[in-house]
Amino acid sequence: MKRSILAIAMLIAGIFLLAACDKEQSKTYEGDLQGAEVITTLTYKGDKVIKQSSIMTIDYDTNGVSKSDAKKILNKQEKIFKGVEGVTYKKEIKKDKAIQKVDIDYETGNVKKMTKKLGITGPAKGEDYVNVKDVERAMKKAGFEEKKPLKDND
Repeated sequence: MKRSILAIAMLIAGIFLLAACDKEQSKTYEGDLQGAEVITTLTYKGDKVIKQSSIMTIDYDTNGVSKSDAKKILNKQEKIFKGVEGVTYKKEIKKDKAIQKVDIDYETGNVKKMTKKLGITGPAKGEDYVNVKDVERAMKKAGFEEKKPLKDND
């Protein structure tokens, strides 16, 4: 009898553990990339990155970059990102700053080709997905810090 109860309890615990692994989660990182402010959000299930969204802001005064130079920089970036399956690229050239938004959907297209073309963290050898721990390690190595989520009582 005790073994039956223990077996049922283990089964229920396993189901909850599996359900938690399938839950979509996200982490946001902030950092400075050659003077530009970058915010990146990783969306993942278990250890598999599903999406990566980044916003880069170049403030002309803060960065010492002219509006035309910022436009040239983003035009080069656009050539890299445009036309890649699974990638959405947008840019805005404003009076005081330039903004670049890049969304990468890892569930669309060939992940290995996509990550190689974009020069970002790709799948580990023998894997067909991007591991969240590998991306986090690369982000931290580049000087990015995890931004803690806001809480209701803060």
